[in-house]
Amino acid sequence: MATKKISQLDGIDDANLSGEAVLPVVVSDPLIPNRKAKVNQLFKTISAGTKASPGLAFDLDRNTGVYQNAYDQLGFSYGQGGFYLSRIENNDGSSTNLLTVADDSATNSNIIISPKGAGRVEVTGQLLLNDNLFVIQDNSDNTRKARFEVGNIGNTGGTRVFTLPEIQTGSGTTLVGDNTNQIITNKDIFVEDQRFTIRDGVGNTEKNARFAFDWDNTVTGTKTYALPDPGIAVTTTELLDDQSIQTAAGKNFIDAKFTSSTATDTPKITFTTASLTADRIVTWPDLSITVVGENATQTLSNKVIQGLILADTTTATKRINFDLSNQFENINHPFKFPFQNFNQALGSSELVTTNATQKLTAKELNRTALIDDTDDARKINIDLTNITVERTIKFPDADATLLSTQNVTLDDVQFGAGIGAQRLTSKVRQQQLYLSQI
Repeated sequence: MATKKISQLDGIDDANLSGEAVLPVVVSDPLIPNRKAKVNQLFKTISAGTKASPGLAFDLDRNTGVYQNAYDQLGFSYGQGGFYLSRIENNDGSSTNLLTVADDSATNSNIIISPKGAGRVEVTGQLLLNDNLFVIQDNSDNTRKARFEVGNIGNTGGTRVFTLPEIQTGSGTTLVGDNTNQIITNKDIFVEDQRFTIRDGVGNTEKNARFAFDWDNTVTGTKTYALPDPGIAVTTTELLDDQSIQTAAGKNFIDAKFTSSTATDTPKITFTTASLTADRIVTWPDLSITVVGENATQTLSNKVIQGLILADTTTATKRINFDLSNQFENINHPFKFPFQNFNQALGSSELVTTNATQKLTAKELNRTALIDDTDDARKINIDLTNITVERTIKFPDADATLLSTQNVTLDDVQFGAGIGAQRLTSKVRQQQLYLSQI
């Protein structure tokens, strides 16, 4: 445009708000009538402009300044970049003010808010971020990023509050993931028994284990289940259950009960150790056996019994024991019971003892000796060496004294009827004949 004097410029008024405007200079000479413009009228004369050519630009940088694309919007341009401010009316009566990045050459453009020194960025109102757009990036490696997902916090609306726990030790902590290998400490975990499920760790989702309580409804309080220490040399062990076939080692059982079924009314056997005064070891033989009961009717075989004591079935204090101290070592002496013809009405039999008064039946005595019950020196040995076949000796039906070659005298032996000289022989007969002739 051509150069004009100030006096040639049109005045700025409400009816003339377009075109070029020049800020008049007030000089000290009152004789020169300079034309003046109000400041508010000057602003109204600025062109809307564009980002590339702002309506209000700097003299040395014509693409840096302020511009407007639409009503109630404002843009800030600085070379290729810039910001654009706009406002939106929301359906709930609120409004949203937008800060949008404008860039002439870049498709993607970042926004960095950088406080000075130790300053910080503060948000005094509610900060709402879309989960798919809120990404946290590692400060040293921009390839490491984390994003939050809130799509699974519930099927209904509303805000869920996630409270950060108190850190007991140190100055930091790590969130726990549902599929990460982590060590967690200082946790009180409360899980409903029907929701506490352990899944197979190799990816088989069909293998699950669930824990359940089976307590009486009146039982309250906390029960502690302590896991045992399998020892230094053992790194893997298994819990015991009531169904699996398992091998249990190093167990102390208190009032152990055994049953063939899991039913509560199934007959059981119980092992009791109430009578023990010290630790005892019970060794099982290398055989399939049946346990012997103290009052059970059983047949025992192949037993070596030390210190055997037999008690009466009705009166336990009536006992006998076997003393084997006079036997030779390393020799097994068999004691056989005699054969008994059960077709004969002989009744029961009794063992013969040295002190008992007993009646013996059908006995054959080998090397028999008769001894006085008060004086062992008074002994009679029965010698059968002079007989060649079985002989029968009959005793008379009367009190009598046995005859011998030494006791036949007139003074102490008298012969009654039935015994004559013809029945006597040898020396006895001679003595009898001699005495009869005196």
